[in-house]
Parts: sequence; C-alpha cells; structure tokens
Amino acid sequence: YTYTDVICVSPDKLPGYETKIKTFFQEHLHTDEEIRYILDGGGYFDVRDKDDAWIRIAMRKGDMITLPAGIYHRFTMDTRNYTKAMRLFVGEPVWTAHNRPGADGFPERSQYVQNVINGTPLAGMPPTSPMITDGSGGGGQGWAQDGSDGAGASSSSSTSKKRDRATDSTDSVSTSTRGRGKSAKKTRGSAASTTVAIDTDYEAVLLDIEGTTTPISFVKEELFPIFSKNVADFLKKNWTTEETQADVQCLREQAEADIKAKVKGAVAIPSSGTPTQIQRAAVASCLWQTSINRKSGPLKQLQGHLWKYYYESGDIKGEMYDDILPALKRWKKEGTPVYIYSSGSRAAQRLIFGYSDKGDLRPYLSGYFDTKSGAKVEAASYENIAETIGIDDISKLLFCTDMMNEATASTEAGVNTVMFLRPGNGALPPDHGLPTATTFQSLF
Repeated sequence: YTYTDVICVSPDKLPGYETKIKTFFQEHLHTDEEIRYILDGGGYFDVRDKDDAWIRIAMRKGDMITLPAGIYHRFTMDTRNYTKAMRLFVGEPVWTAHNRPGADGFPERSQYVQNVINGTPLAGMPPTSPMITDGSGGGGQGWAQDGSDGAGASSSSSTSKKRDRATDSTDSVSTSTRGRGKSAKKTRGSAASTTVAIDTDYEAVLLDIEGTTTPISFVKEELFPIFSKNVADFLKKNWTTEETQADVQCLREQAEADIKAKVKGAVAIPSSGTPTQIQRAAVASCLWQTSINRKSGPLKQLQGHLWKYYYESGDIKGEMYDDILPALKRWKKEGTPVYIYSSGSRAAQRLIFGYSDKGDLRPYLSGYFDTKSGAKVEAASYENIAETIGIDDISKLLFCTDMMNEATASTEAGVNTVMFLRPGNGALPPDHGLPTATTFQSLF
C-alpha cells in the first residue's frame, strides 16, 4: 500500500461525529477496495448474504478487513463507542461513498455481483476472514467493509443522502455521474471539451494550494527536495527538543502500525539505542514515505517543522501565482471569508502563505484545514468543513482545486466546485462536466 493514515471514531475525537456515524450507517459502496486494520476499540461491519439478509462482522483490536469494490455495506460502533483504525490504499485514496440503490448501475457493482455469481475469488481478500457473527441489522452508526457477503438485493431501506442539485447548463453535472471510474492516480486539470459557467453566487471560498494558488513545481522541485536533503541534519541539531522527540514518536507509532499491517517498505524506528541509530531509522522512514508520495500525518508534521526553520531563515519563500493577492484583497473588501484546505499540515499552510513571495498573506485568510478534517477525496470532509465554518447551504461554499478526485468528492457533497487550469497541471477527462478557470479573476 502507498497510502495510510489513522482515524479515530469517537464523540471526542471525530469532528461532526453524530452526522458522520449516521452517514457511515447508510448502506453504500465504493469504487475501489477499502482496507481497515483495527488498532484499538471495535465496531461492526454489516454486509449482505445471497438472500439479502444482513451479516454482522465483529471487528476488534488486531483484526483487518478488506472490502472489495462494489460491495454494499455499512458500519456501526459497538457499546464502547470508540474505534481507532488504520486506513490503507494503493495510490491516492478514493473513498467517496455511493449510496444504495443509486449505485446499482455502477460497473464496479456489476463486476462484484458477477464475481459472486461465478464464485470468482475477490481481489485483495486476506487468506483468513475476520470473525463473523449472525446479525439481522441493528441500529447504530457506520464506516467500512468486508467481502464475504452475496450480491445483495436491488432495493434497500436506507435512503440516499446525496443532495439535489440543478444540472442545467450553468451548473456542474449531477453527482450520480461522478466517482465511478478508478482514480487511484492523481489527475490534474487541463482543458475540457465543454464549457460550464462558473456560479459566482457563493458566501465563502475554500482553496487548494498545489496547482491552484501555487505552482506544482514549487512543491515538487523546492519544498520536497529541501526536506529530503536536510532532514538528517535537522533531526541531529534539534534532537533534544520536545518538539522533535514528539515528531519522532509519531513516526515510530506510524511505523509500528505499518509493520503490523505488513505495509511493504515500512521502516521500523527503535525506541532504544544511540541517538544516531534512532535518527538514521527515522530518516530512512521519512525518505521512504517521501519516495512514494505518502501523505501520512507524522511525516507532514515533521516536514512542517523543518520548513519553518528554512522559511524563517529566508531560505524559502512560498511561490504564489500573480493573481492570488488581488483576489484575496477583493474577497477581503467584499467580506467573503477565504479558507485553505490542503493535505499538508495547517502549520505548513501558514508558513507558505506567511512567507510568500507576495508578502504575508495570512491576514487575508480566515482559517486552515488539513486531513484532520478528513481526506480530500471524501465527500464527508467537505460537509464537515462547511459545518465548521458555519455554511448552512453547502452550495454557497466555493472550492477551487486542480485535482479531479477532490472535485468529485466536493461536488458529491454539494459544494460549488471549480477546476483550475494552471501551467504544468495535467489533463482532465474531456467529459468531466465541471466549470474551469485559469485565474481567480474568473470567480468574480
């Protein structure tokens, strides 16, 4: 697996808990397989047998489950109301949920049903199955999957949570046409074959960074190489600080979880030994994660702390497109709040805008969101952000990105989404159906 993170599901750990667990319990499928490794706590995955009856799968600490693409399922907590799990994925994570029965026509669903009918082994299934207990449904919350059910029936008591959105010539295409294809690899924006007008009726703005406000080349060719080149020296110089020790401990815990989950390439970081030995292991872990473009929280945290040193010393200035400052000034004048949403840590976001080549842009920004609010390819993340900033009508939130899989998730949530076409960005599918822009001026 090339992507892992850890999610804690509990009332005090997960923002918007009550809303999210209701979403988890709606019967749905995904277009890619989903893997969960339980680190602590527990819960239940519900799947269907060949007669469309529920089968309840009890998950406890140490259990791992793989849900194939196209399987309908739901998740609920147990009486402890706490689950800590590692999520694993090959490529960029694509966890957009498609509720039943709206996804019955998806090709992933058809392939899954055909595999069940033919008795074809399901790709990615572990050699042993988790404990399965008989169950006929039951109330609760919800959130992951297994592959031991049958095809399931064509109807369900659960209802779709997708928002109704207009699909005329001035709006994006309906969510029912999105998220069906495999999107494990990142796709970045270029020209589309059709033109869709931009809806400028919005109350708040949410901006991606890489490929939207900032050239991709700055991140790939300057920030990441600075980290890889200097991480060993940085750890050595700051080894005795509480911050660095905390960073290394987070990396160690991530490595331990990776090794338990048999993540290929994971590097163990010992808790004892000489500082040089521990530092070498920590550096090896960081370089391995960087080499596969991994976006783990511990890695992002250490990157932010290292970059802070180089930003403050003047060795780095965040590169911004020329149109960002005029746009921020106009939004500020109009009273429109602007937020940042990036896979980089919030600390790293403040640095790139605080030490930019256009000056300190932080006074123009109202807040920052990272993957602690949820993965950028999950619709629930955008719902959570809208709730956090106080947007009652989610269609009044404008999200600007160059990433097709992010746009798919935000559009499914009902967000007003615009794809940005910048120099160096890759090609979009010709039929993506979303409005595009080359500068922020198009948004006014």
